[in-house]
Amino acid sequence: MMVERMTVLAAAAAVVHAASALAPCTTASDCSLGGVCTAGSCVCWPTWTGPNCSVLNVLPSPATCAGAWRRPANQSSWGGSVVRDDAGLYHMVSADMEAHCGLDSWQRNSRIVHLTSAKPTGPFVQSDVVLDAFAHNPTLHRAPDGTWLVYHIGNGVPDSHGPPLKTCTHGVTPPSTVDDDARLPPPLPLDVGDEIAPNLLWAARPSGPWNDGRRIAGDAKSCNNPGPYIFSNGTVLLVCKVTSGDGQKIRQMAIAVAPSWEGPYTVRSLAPVYGEDAYVFRQPQDGNLHMLLHTMHPYKVPSTAWSADGITWTPAFIANLSTTPAQTYPSFPSEISLTADAAAACSGVALVKLRRRERHQVLVDPESGVPTHLYNGVEGANDDGDFSFTSVQPIATA
Repeated sequence: MMVERMTVLAAAAAVVHAASALAPCTTASDCSLGGVCTAGSCVCWPTWTGPNCSVLNVLPSPATCAGAWRRPANQSSWGGSVVRDDAGLYHMVSADMEAHCGLDSWQRNSRIVHLTSAKPTGPFVQSDVVLDAFAHNPTLHRAPDGTWLVYHIGNGVPDSHGPPLKTCTHGVTPPSTVDDDARLPPPLPLDVGDEIAPNLLWAARPSGPWNDGRRIAGDAKSCNNPGPYIFSNGTVLLVCKVTSGDGQKIRQMAIAVAPSWEGPYTVRSLAPVYGEDAYVFRQPQDGNLHMLLHTMHPYKVPSTAWSADGITWTPAFIANLSTTPAQTYPSFPSEISLTADAAAACSGVALVKLRRRERHQVLVDPESGVPTHLYNGVEGANDDGDFSFTSVQPIATA
């Protein structure tokens, strides 16, 4: 079934891209704000490719089996968010399934850990624990004042969603140990004007100690899967996953703003962008904003959206319950190609095929603002059970 879905999506991509190639542009908006319109054709910034500059221009991964943090037959991780420090060391925070469990244990066993590497492609080595279970989906950022920030979900309270699983082996969760009692409720809907309080940790150094920065004041609501962008003046744009209020009850992106990372955060818009795992970065050539995410309907498809002001967003396609596969196309592949050296180190495998590719995080060069690498939480198509790892793939810069 998964192969059939990928085949359908590949065919849909070819149809949409062919149609896009026939449509001339008149403004940069026709080029997805990923380039400029020149003589009726889109000229993409290096970050983007495709007829309308809406496909992330990823390159073959030099990491063995595409793993920035991959521990086969040991333990699973789910995504990684990376920032380079002033000395050139790369810091990652990641969701780690403790006790040798797989991804299906995430609501009981996921904790946030800190890792380091001399290279953006890893391998990353675990350094310390940022927050014990339950804590999940971290994203690492650095404020203009130098403060290190981790936005996340979960409260760090053990057993808050049931006792942790202890019978896992080789990074795989026994199916019999996973039950529906630990399932988290769907994200709450949000309205324009609501005050929200994301789960937030802050520290003077990426090694901690970390302060718990969650601020719930009065009627402030939570932010599911927070995805911040911090401007050079300290103001914050924050994307939250909510349940849409349009009758479809699907996952939608709410856009909040704050004068600083300390808040208060106020919802400014409900974007027509549907899916989850949003990450926002700013294109340095023109200052426009881009959001990476994956849709949920009709299938999970890597996608993107763009905005000139951060409040009004245009998705690559509307992914609601009426969307058909022919109306979708992936903004980056559901597999990862490898360089020759990485393939040789991966038993000759040149293309890592995936069952899942989520938790989209981007490394941005702190001096130039250029996005350089894409990190994901992935499950390999040929991996055992629910084993997952953190992948890395370079993004074209020239």
